[in-house]
Amino acid sequence: MPTRATSKGLQRCGLILTLLLGAGFARAAAEVEGTLVTVEDKSVRGIIRYKISSKAYIVKTTGAGAAAIEFEIPLAQVKSVTVAEPAAELRPAIQQVRAGKLPSAIATLDKLAQEYALLQWDVPATHWLAEAYLRDGKPEQAVRACERVIDKRPDAALAGELIPTYWLALQAAGRNNKLDELLTAASQSA
Repeated sequence: MPTRATSKGLQRCGLILTLLLGAGFARAAAEVEGTLVTVEDKSVRGIIRYKISSKAYIVKTTGAGAAAIEFEIPLAQVKSVTVAEPAAELRPAIQQVRAGKLPSAIATLDKLAQEYALLQWDVPATHWLAEAYLRDGKPEQAVRACERVIDKRPDAALAGELIPTYWLALQAAGRNNKLDELLTAASQSA
């Protein structure tokens, strides 16, 4: 028979689990049709998603009349990933940023940036998300959004479309030491 302390502990664990799941603790990654190219230049086409916990892509393929085959390719073995643009959501959200309709654009872009993590469209979604936060006077949130991508793609801090927005966000947030560090690294890189 469980003791009173055990019962309370189980109730707390259940409550914590309910709160975490209810708050969207583990946001679902997008599963999209696309092509993955390995570092050995092997191309694989199928339904692709990125699994953050194992730092690997999960690819599901089907052959003519065959059962679906699902396999994992570690991030370090992937050269590139090409998937369809979430045009139904991304383009309207970008238009909302341009039109100054920031709250709804922020919600959509944040969702896309997280769902498409390491699936090509996380960077443009984050670029526009950070832009929206800057226009809304929230530079710290813009920095955090950029750093979510940079944590997974360290090269994004020094190359690509995210740089100007990230650097402006750092400057607006008063994080000049970090900005100086990145500018120095960029000037010393190819």
